[in-house]
Amino acid sequence: MTMSSSPCPMRCARRRYPTPAASRGLSGSAAPRSPLCSERERPNRWAILASRHRPTAQMAPVRTAARTALKRTKPDPDTHSLDGPAAMTPESDASAPGPVVGDEVPGPSPLEILAQIGDLDIRLDQIIHHVRNLPEREIRAGIEAELGVLASEAKVLDAQIAGLERQQRRHEDEIARIEAKRAHNSERLYDSHLTSPKEAEALTAEADALGRHQTEIEDQILDLMEELEPLTDARADLAQRQSEAAERMAAVGAAIGAAEGEAGGERDEVLDERAALVASADPALVSIYEDRRAAARGTPVLGRLIGLTCSACHLEIPSVEYERITNLDPDELAECPHCGALLVR
Repeated sequence: MTMSSSPCPMRCARRRYPTPAASRGLSGSAAPRSPLCSERERPNRWAILASRHRPTAQMAPVRTAARTALKRTKPDPDTHSLDGPAAMTPESDASAPGPVVGDEVPGPSPLEILAQIGDLDIRLDQIIHHVRNLPEREIRAGIEAELGVLASEAKVLDAQIAGLERQQRRHEDEIARIEAKRAHNSERLYDSHLTSPKEAEALTAEADALGRHQTEIEDQILDLMEELEPLTDARADLAQRQSEAAERMAAVGAAIGAAEGEAGGERDEVLDERAALVASADPALVSIYEDRRAAARGTPVLGRLIGLTCSACHLEIPSVEYERITNLDPDELAECPHCGALLVR
């Protein structure tokens, strides 16, 4: 084979760009050089390099065709869906049947309307029970009891204070009489018409006795005042407690009034709704229900059949009776064998 005198391009590239080991100066054997390329092999190598660096303008039609093919390709629902074969595609969504416009929804049965009336009656009973058993009523009862105790204590204190004050007034009246008597004797003693020494001596002795008696009475008044002071202080403290209890009573009364007003509004709404249901219900069923409710005196007269259980008494109905009840005509009345409540099924 004839060898060309021109150097091989690959060999020139190796000379121009040495291997990493040679560029770092590492010790070891040098990498083996590639053999000289022949004239026959050279065009094939250049063809490979040319195919790797094909211009972008030549590859654009190929890329466009690939994108178009990907867009037109539709994934198989059985193999590409995350939800498996049951996944819906746009075509299946479009073919799915929708609601038919103009269909009328059937209204509730007569027994169902009667059950709704019973539910409203239960709600009315709950409202009445709530109003009668408000927690504020218990608080008000406690305040009323407290006010009663305070009133009893005040009555005792008032009686004690009144007795001491009567004694004080009696002593004060006695002192007033003594002072009047002493003033009269003093006038007689210094009167110019008094000429008898014995009479003057008697008036002087009487004045001294009246003075001593007045001093004793004044001491008694001071003792009474000392007894009255703690009683009047206790009465003032008791009056303060009564005033505070009265304020709390007023606040609780306002809260009860507000709760009663709110419950009254809700009760009126329930009554209006009940009247509308009664107007649309079967009069015969309503009459039977009202008679049973009046005779029941608070016990449930209606119950829903939930499985085998009556919601009125929460007892399970025997299977034979359950089969008989479920096979009855929809408008035929059925009673719970345990509590006698009308069953809504």
